Amino acid sequence: MELNFSFIDLLKIIDEEPVFMVMWAAFGVFFTIFLLMIPMYIFRKLGISTYFKTAFGILVGTILISWITGFISQIILLFSDVSGIRMLLIWIVMFVTYLAFCIFNKKAILKWVNEHSPVK
Repeated sequence: MELNFSFIDLLKIIDEEPVFMVMWAAFGVFFTIFLLMIPMYIFRKLGISTYFKTAFGILVGTILISWITGFISQIILLFSDVSGIRMLLIWIVMFVTYLAFCIFNKKAILKWVNEHSPVK
């Protein structure tokens, strides 16, 4: 099985223009949250949102945590003249680390979200 050539071309673009990683860390997160909210809205209208509420809560929490620290670290790495591939790998490792944190602390995170949620 081979990698798709468009994926390799994407990696080349990221390596040549590391500013795309900063743009992803800044604005891609909001796009991802928007894409996650569409199925959650559909599931809520169908009445099956309770099955997916925890998973969506963990993903949204992970994305929000990685947004702030990811953007700051990508800016620092960009000005430190780090290659785009390394910036991508660092962002992926940060995201996976935050995902593990959110999975292991999901009860406390969901409790905090439910306390501060405007929807009751």
